[in-house]
Order: sequence, then C-alpha cells, then structure tokens
Amino acid sequence: MMTKTRWFKGAAAGGLLLASSAIVNAQGIGLLPTETAELRSNEWVDITAGAVVGEHQQFYGARDTFNIMPEFRLFADLGMVNRADYDADIGAQIGALYVLPLDTEFDNAIRTSLFGSTGDLIQEIGGTLSWIVSYQPLENGVIFYGGLGLELDSQDSKDRTIDVTVSGVPSTQIEPGIQKTRVYPLINIGALMPIIEHVNVFTEFAYTDDWWIGVGLRVR
Repeated sequence: MMTKTRWFKGAAAGGLLLASSAIVNAQGIGLLPTETAELRSNEWVDITAGAVVGEHQQFYGARDTFNIMPEFRLFADLGMVNRADYDADIGAQIGALYVLPLDTEFDNAIRTSLFGSTGDLIQEIGGTLSWIVSYQPLENGVIFYGGLGLELDSQDSKDRTIDVTVSGVPSTQIEPGIQKTRVYPLINIGALMPIIEHVNVFTEFAYTDDWWIGVGLRVR
C-alpha cells in the first residue's frame, strides 16, 4: 500500500557500507535517475546536492524536485560534467515521476528524464525511462529504493589535438572525433536516511554500460 514517506532513524551502517565498498564509473550527466516513489503533498519540495563519481567521468550538481500533484512531480538538475582528457562542461537534466496507483506493499512509479551537455569538443544528449520501486521496512530504518529501465545516449565529439611521445620525442597528433548512439539497460539501487529533521543523506548505485555511484544530501 502506498504511504507517505516516514522519517527514519538508524540502520545507517548498510547505506554507508555500500558507499564505501567500491569505486565505480559514473553515469555522466545529472544525478542518478532513482528516488523514492511515495505519494507526496502538493507543497512538497526536495533540494538535492550530490555527485556522481566514476573512473572517466563525474558530475557535481544540484536538483530541485517539486510536486504538481500528489502522484506527479517534476525535477531539474544543473551542474558540472568532468570527462577524462576533456575540459569541464555544463550539464543539465530534466524529468518527471508518476506514482502508480497499485495496491502493493511497495511504492511504485514510472520515471523519465532527458539529459545533455554541450562543450567545445564534445556534445552529449540522452534520456532514461525506468520503473521505480521503494520500500520502508522499519519504523526507524532506512528507505530502500531501486529501478529498472533503459538509457539512450548519443555522443558527438570533434577532432582534437593531443600530446604524444614518439621514440621518446614529445609530439602532437590529431585524434578524430566520433559520433555514437547507444541504448543500455539501466539498473539502479539506493538508500535514503535522515540525519536531522528535513535533512537526509543518500547513496545510489547504477549500472548501464558500466558501474556508477552517487552520493549526496537531500533537504525536504
């Protein structure tokens, strides 16, 4: 049965253990596309600050989530994308979540998003579509949530000059740009726990073509 999210205390060890258990590759643009799926009052607003960190790409930014109706909410991300061997770019993501009217022990929702970044050497756009489930097992425990869906990613990079060493002699060469569009399965899991009133910390993992981790602070 769908219920309004309760404030939870304790059970922090599991989420913190997940946060420290691996260093993984990042989703890239925007915060990770998973969250709790409960009904909310119309005036409910979330402000989230977080990071998606990986081996070759990171995103650092903020998200504003606000309710239009108890079962429908919108969100928008804005932040900085860091890619290995490229300059930092501005990245953004927008999307929506609709809570499904299912009479189950879990809260269920459909979530979709569009993301993109534009830089001097690389441009990237894409989107996600996921089924989200969240569960509140204990009165004083963490909220667990996860999702399953698809991610579409289109990347267009331009020719660039890179430094190389040939027979011990520094030189430069032209690396040709590429254009690629790919569709990946998208799997997410996460945990949200309160630390003080209205303030929560979260840890999230995702898998598309690689592993990703997100961490941050949420005020609601």
